[in-house]
Amino acid sequence: MLSMSTIKFPTLATTKHRVKTALDIFLANDVYLLEVDVNERAITHKFAEALQIVFRSWHVDCEYNRNLVDPKRLTIDETVHSVSPDIVIHRRGSAKNLLAVEAKKASTIGERLFTYDRNKLAQYCRELNYRYALFVVFYTGQQPQTRYQLQWFPDTIAGS
Repeated sequence: MLSMSTIKFPTLATTKHRVKTALDIFLANDVYLLEVDVNERAITHKFAEALQIVFRSWHVDCEYNRNLVDPKRLTIDETVHSVSPDIVIHRRGSAKNLLAVEAKKASTIGERLFTYDRNKLAQYCRELNYRYALFVVFYTGQQPQTRYQLQWFPDTIAGS
């Protein structure tokens, strides 16, 4: 295992490329999950496995609820919330937080939930020092025109 001091943060371009590669791996191996509209947790689990392939020197965890050893908390709408991102790419036990991912199925996302998750992602960058955050919407069913849509945070990231 690499020591934490040798772990370098990938650039935004590299991170985006690796995420795209992971999505390609996920779709090649597990598109069936989207076709039959399985639970979001099953989708994010298999997507996280694909992310681990392309982020080998990082830990990829689902529903990770710790900020070092303390519970992960964010202030959203002036209220403190305990949070567990769907997927994080980080170094456990350190402050090296690369990417927080929230994923939703298009069939289940309403405007209120969409706004809440977007606010939460922006706060991951501000309060918990994630380098990047990503909102992924997965499209389910047999023949959608696209299988996913990505929105990167902070909002100032160009070329999303």
